[in-house]
Amino acid sequence: MDLSIIFQSTTTWVALAFVIFVVFAFKHAKTALLGMIDGRIEEIKTDIQTAENLRFEAQELVAQYKRKQKDIIKETDAMIASSKKQAEELTKNIAIETERTITLRDHQLKERIARIEEKAVTEIRQQITDVATTATLEIITNQLGKKENDALIAQTIQSIPTTMKKAS
Repeated sequence: MDLSIIFQSTTTWVALAFVIFVVFAFKHAKTALLGMIDGRIEEIKTDIQTAENLRFEAQELVAQYKRKQKDIIKETDAMIASSKKQAEELTKNIAIETERTITLRDHQLKERIARIEEKAVTEIRQQITDVATTATLEIITNQLGKKENDALIAQTIQSIPTTMKKAS
């Protein structure tokens, strides 16, 4: 095999130039490529660290919100219990106040009925007295004379205070 034929072919020279170019480019581009790859690795590490920090913060927030939720549930339960207790107390107070009001009204009604009865008895006595007086006056006027009538009226007037004391 003849080496001169190989060196005369353009394909050989193109292949050789390509190999030299690749070796040269690799040597000079290697640092740039490694720098880019290292930079990308650092970006990925930073992104991973940021994601881990965010995950940690999110876990803290979740735990914090769970604690707040428990606290709110406790507060709500306490408020409900307090409201129930207040409602029971109000119910008791209303029952007591209603009983007191009923008792007071019953007492007032009894007093009013007693006053009405007393007034009615007084009015009936007054009417009976008026009727008796009128009847007596008619009887006396029809049966007695003027002198006897005047004497009887005077005697009756004198006995009124004694009769009133006995009646009351």
